[in-house]
Order: sequence, then structure tokens, then C-alpha cells
Amino acid sequence: MLKEIADQMSLQEQVNYIGCMLLNQGKQALRKATILPACTYGNCDGEHCAIGWLLDETNAEIMDYSGPIESLVKSEHVELLPKTLVSEIKLFNDLQQFHDARSPGVARQVLENMRQRHSQIIFNKEWDELCTPSSKFFNSFQGK
Repeated sequence: MLKEIADQMSLQEQVNYIGCMLLNQGKQALRKATILPACTYGNCDGEHCAIGWLLDETNAEIMDYSGPIESLVKSEHVELLPKTLVSEIKLFNDLQQFHDARSPGVARQVLENMRQRHSQIIFNKEWDELCTPSSKFFNSFQGK
């Protein structure tokens, strides 16, 4: 997504979009060329992490960036990022923790924490669906 498009969306619209895209993707975005699974903003299969859905997927430097959001917003790439990634860094860090969860149970706990910490945001049904035991989203780390 281009920065200009993300900047026109409300924070609620961004969160809804991320939840929908993660659900449609159906699995975590993992770096392919590593011995152990590692999350990535975007990979060669077109998969994105939570934040990756708001980044310009044509910019390899951003999508291949290997660091947490805290370092990304302090990098030379900050001007290419949606404004909310900087202004709402705590929310987006929590969204990343959700994406990086190793099981639906852990994801459910992260989601409940997000609902308490970010009460101005409504986490819609897509977020709940990602946490169901039948969801395959969090099987990526288990090799399934």
C-alpha cells in the first residue's frame, strides 16, 4: 500500500484492513531463507506481517527490513511510512506481537490486551476469527 493511501485512512480503517488481510492471507508472513522461522514485513510470496499491509510492497528496503517497528520508525525509511506507524507506535507494536504469536491461545491473550490498552479501537470479528483453535494462521511456526 502506498503511504499516501494509508495516510488517508483512519486508524480504525487501518486496523480493520490489517485484520481482514491477515485473515485472507491465512498464515503468518515468514522469512523463507532462514533456518528457524522468522517474521518479516513482507516476503517473496506476497505475504505480509500486520504492519506490512500498510507498507509499500514495491519498496524492497522496507519490506525486507529486519528489525522491530521501534527501529523501523527511527530508520532512514521513516519518511516512507504512514504517519500513524509513528504516532501510534504502541498499537502497531501490539499488532506485530499479535502477528508473531506462536499459537491461537497466545494471540487471544494479545488481542484481549490490545482491547484493554487501545479502547478507542474496535477489533472486529476478523481478529477473533484469527484466534480460533481451527485457525491455521498460527501454525506457521509449527511447520504446518
